[in-house]
Amino acid sequence: PALTFTRRWLVPALAAAAILAVAAVLVTRSVRPLSLPAQAARDYDAIARGAVPLEVSVADAAELERFFAARGLGFPVRVLDLGMIGFTLEGGRVEPFDGHPGVLYVYRNAAGQRLVCRMYAGRPERIPPTPDVREHDGFRFHVFREGERTIVFWQEGAVICVLVGAMPSEEVVALAFAKAMKPA
Repeated sequence: PALTFTRRWLVPALAAAAILAVAAVLVTRSVRPLSLPAQAARDYDAIARGAVPLEVSVADAAELERFFAARGLGFPVRVLDLGMIGFTLEGGRVEPFDGHPGVLYVYRNAAGQRLVCRMYAGRPERIPPTPDVREHDGFRFHVFREGERTIVFWQEGAVICVLVGAMPSEEVVALAFAKAMKPA
């Protein structure tokens, strides 16, 4: 009798286990990680909504650089004063990107448009391919669009820089061109 009871439940239990295993594989395959441009756009949106607080609110670029330097990231962070083109620094935070140490900092202009900048110790081969690659002043700029946002990646030495903005695409690209600097 005990053997009959076990056999009666064994086949349905094995079938249920097989169905769960197939479902787990399908769910795992359907949940793809976001691409780097999509992650950068998502982070921009989170900053714009106020969902991600800045660790430090500061309008002085040198002060924000000192804040980042004190965090021992392993690479120099360069923060520019963009006041001459109408953008005020709001502050920043230390935040990894693509699994590497990184920083994020934010500018805003009088119209409320934001620029989110990232610098991280990443690998350029991880930047996904894009048909929009531009050469300027010895740099290669990889330009992506995610909805209203333009995302520009470029390499400065061992650091990958990212600029994200929701203004006209060519304005974001021009700002990336202006921001790019050869490492010292």
